[in-house]
Amino acid sequence: MEYADKTLTCLKESGPALPIDIASFLGVDTTLAKAVLSELVEKGLVFKSKRTIGDSFVYYLKGQEDKVRDMIYPHLSVQERNLVETFKEKGFLSPDDLTPAERFLVKRLGDFLVEVKDKNMIGWRYFSYTPKKKEQKEEK
Repeated sequence: MEYADKTLTCLKESGPALPIDIASFLGVDTTLAKAVLSELVEKGLVFKSKRTIGDSFVYYLKGQEDKVRDMIYPHLSVQERNLVETFKEKGFLSPDDLTPAERFLVKRLGDFLVEVKDKNMIGWRYFSYTPKKKEQKEEK
């Protein structure tokens, strides 16, 4: 089995991983593991987080996004965690709702937040937030 296939097997069986984990699984150094992961990302077979843990991205398969967020969350600063929790609670915030420091932090939280730019709203939303969910909450 070649390295790419073994890497995909590792991610399927173990979930999201850092390059060091893949290198250990393959029995190679991290440079080769990163090269294999980069090739798989280019082919669209593997995805990488927007945020790093230390100096490394987290690599994962489609459908493992929640596990990636679970891996990254403990490594966020207190301010970043508080901001993620605010978005989780409110769903959507515009730039006017945020302090300059929060606007800076938002750019680093791409695994948790989605930038919204359309005619009706500009800002960021929590990854799982949709306006329909907000309306349903208000009806209850």
